[in-house]
Amino acid sequence: MLSLLLAASLVLAQDAPTRIRVGGNVQAANLIRKVTPVYPPLAKQARIQGTVRYTVTIGKEGDILNIQLVSGHPLLVPSATDALRQWKYKPTLLNGQPVEVITQVDINYTLSEELMWAVNWAFLSQLRSVGGAQPEAGDWGRSARLLQDGSLQGPVSEGMAGSRFAPLLLDGVAIEPTVWFAKQQEGLPDVMAGWPQMEPRILARREAVKPRADLEGKVVLDVIVNSEGNVESVLSGVGPAELVDEATRVVKDWKFRPVVINGSAFAVRTSIPFAF
Repeated sequence: MLSLLLAASLVLAQDAPTRIRVGGNVQAANLIRKVTPVYPPLAKQARIQGTVRYTVTIGKEGDILNIQLVSGHPLLVPSATDALRQWKYKPTLLNGQPVEVITQVDINYTLSEELMWAVNWAFLSQLRSVGGAQPEAGDWGRSARLLQDGSLQGPVSEGMAGSRFAPLLLDGVAIEPTVWFAKQQEGLPDVMAGWPQMEPRILARREAVKPRADLEGKVVLDVIVNSEGNVESVLSGVGPAELVDEATRVVKDWKFRPVVINGSAFAVRTSIPFAF
């Protein structure tokens, strides 16, 4: 009889799983250390936001053992991965014994509304009135505020701090934009704007329609509005594929009041949100 009990115990021990799969929302409740990723400066400058999704394996002691990328923008993935490696969870117990867990982790990047109007170095360099220094290695990737007196407010090199630039007048009104020390990207505008700044400039819009009654969600389109106020191109879309397609279809008929800075009209990059 004793031998039968020992054999049964051995079978049960062999059948006990050492790894289980848990939903991401459920496992999130066990998170005890969450490191927030640093928003990559180039991604900010390019107005890139969205979700980086992973499938991860969590060890018996709560450490991240394995990370597999499912989806996410290439500019966001490195910082998200670096942060995720430092996360830690409470051990997950099954029948009183710790087990490994496979789960899904989403890391979201959302641009704050602090970005109103922004320009890059290629744009700003044309407005310099005092000084001649070029950005130093430590300047690239940083941002500063261009004040109305033409000075830069922020962590910049001595040469940049001593330079002065012409103030920017948007539609004849002085603004204090963010300056991204990023090099010009071919085919992309030097001027960027937050949606709260662009929405009041809409002259005509075509409303999006849900492809199916049961389909809901949010979409964000990264677009270029040309100097005439037309949506020239859609660079990317974040959201359910069918809704992104619908938003892309209608936004090309939108019309904005052109962005005029210091007397000249400029193309602008912005992100347009849709709610279905």
